[in-house]
This record gives sequence, structure tokens and C-alpha cells, in this order.
Amino acid sequence: MRGLLACAVLAAMTSAAMTTGASAQVSDDAVRIGVLTDLSSWGRDNSGPGSVEAAKMAVEEFGPTVLGKPIEIISADHQMKTDVGVQIVRGWFDNGKVDAVVDIPNSGIAIAFITADYAFGQQLEKDATRFINEMGGKVLGGVRHPTNTADFSSFALQAQSSKSDVVAFANAGQDTDNAIKQSGEFGLVQGGQKLVGLLMFDTDVHAIGLKAAQGTYMTTASYWAMDEATRAWSKKFYERTKVMPTMIQTGVYGAVLHYLKAIKAAGTDDSAKVMAKMRELPIEDIFVHGGKLREDGRVIRDMYLAKVKTPAQSKEPWDYLDIVKTVKGDDAFRPVSESKCPLLKK
Repeated sequence: MRGLLACAVLAAMTSAAMTTGASAQVSDDAVRIGVLTDLSSWGRDNSGPGSVEAAKMAVEEFGPTVLGKPIEIISADHQMKTDVGVQIVRGWFDNGKVDAVVDIPNSGIAIAFITADYAFGQQLEKDATRFINEMGGKVLGGVRHPTNTADFSSFALQAQSSKSDVVAFANAGQDTDNAIKQSGEFGLVQGGQKLVGLLMFDTDVHAIGLKAAQGTYMTTASYWAMDEATRAWSKKFYERTKVMPTMIQTGVYGAVLHYLKAIKAAGTDDSAKVMAKMRELPIEDIFVHGGKLREDGRVIRDMYLAKVKTPAQSKEPWDYLDIVKTVKGDDAFRPVSESKCPLLKK
């Protein structure tokens, strides 16, 4: 999940948009955007209904029409199942006249120690190991777990006995929550080890609780309390969802808004012309300033290293993070020379 999610979300959307075209100014007399998200599985809190609301908020900010045609948001549940997601998208494009798809987060960052034993976690581990070695560090070991694991005690003990400085969790959702909770119970932080969530969200901290999550490091593409503008937007989001937005959800908001701006600038929803405008226009919204869409579909924007506050440091509900460092977009992502995106080969 890189860019974290703003990147993955926008890349997913633009790739989908390229599969359709339009000879008229706006095809089918409407712009239809599908939010393909997790409404029933372990990723529901991090994307799910909140992603649908974020897409709607982007449309409300932009206006109900583009080039004089209505904008429609539809949604569906992929259940974290590839076959289900593919079937939905095929139906949308073949029969639903959908122009673009958002959400579907799918990538990863940073380092790994305790790893989910599936492609996502393995890729995180691979990328992290290379980065650690390049920076002069050393990976002391790793252990993989099946997804939806309830008992992390043996994994936590192995991480503890490694005597590593950092224990990183290359998993997501309830697996991350359970792993961090149980690592706390075994005293890893008290023993001097730092915990790092490679794919962690505000909602995870909320679920774990500050007492158990305090001191954990995480990387995020957005935080609700960065400034007055993000606070105002996030409070509107909270009124509709009763949670603060995750970076996936702010990424969906930004992706939809940028797509609509590109249609307006292009004067058509023709995919090739819209894609050109999406790369040409700077990405500007409440959470992203001066971002850009690279030719391989990756959004280049600032990222943030955050540390979970202690209970005493938290001054209001959802006041969970201290931003430790801002990482500039050009430094936060692998260079285009290392990209394996097939779009670059065309």
C-alpha cells in the first residue's frame, strides 16, 4: 500500500479508467465511479463504508455535475476475494457503464519481521529486507503467520528472543491489532524494542487502544489533525461515519476529486485525454499539496512517519498520533527506473 493509499487508490482507478473510452463529450450522459471496497471482511474499518462516503464528499466538493452531466457513485463489496472483485468489475464495465473504479488498496511499505503468509505480506518483507540491507542494517529473522490469526504469542516470543531493535508487522487489519496487543502483553516495548506497523491506520490504534498501542511507529499518507483544513473535513466525515478518516479513505476522496478535475480540464471523459490531464495537473486537495501522478500510475506525494501517543499525551478523542517526520514525495517512493509497471513498456 504505497502512497500510501492515495497512490494505490489512484493507480487502481486510473488503470480501470483506461479500459473504457468515449467518443462523445461524456459517454452515456453520466460519469459513473464505482467504489469497490471491503464491506464485510477484515478491511472494512480501514476502507469500507468510509471509502464510499469519502467518494461522495469529493463529488459534493466538486459539484454534482461535470461538463453538464451528472456524477454517480456506486459501490460493491469485494469481500477481500479476488474472484469476487473481478466479477464485480467485469459487470460494471460490461453492463453498468462505469467509467472508473476506486479503492481496492494493494501495496506495501517499509520493513518486515512478523509477516502475513500471503503475497501482500511477502512483498512487504522482500522490499523491506532490501531497504534494510541497503541502509546498513540487518534482518535478524522473520516469521510468517496465516491471515486471520488469533494467537500471536509464539510469534511475539520469537521476535522478543531475537533481541532486535525493531519488530515490524507486515500485516493488516485485525492481524495487526492482535499482533500489537499481544506483543504489548509480552513486554516487547517495555524491554526496549520498537514496534512498527507497516500497514497501520488510525482505526487500528482506535481498536487497539492507546494503552496497548502507545509508542508504536507507523507510516501514513494523511492524518485528520494535520491542520485546520484537515480537521474541518475530517469532522464532517466523522459526522457521517462516526470515525475519523483513514489514509485509504482520504485517498479515495483525493482520487475521485482529481479524476473529476481532469475530466473538466480535458472537456471529455475520453480515457486517453483524461489520463493525460491527470498526469499534467498537480494533485491538490485537503490532504495532498503539490502531488503528481507519475507515468507508471503512482502518486508522488509527501508521507509521514508517526508515533502513537501515550494516553496522557492524548487531549481529545482520536488524538492518537505525533507526526515525527515528513518524508518528501521524491524520497518516499522507489524511482521510476525500478518500477515494474507494464504501462511503462507501452
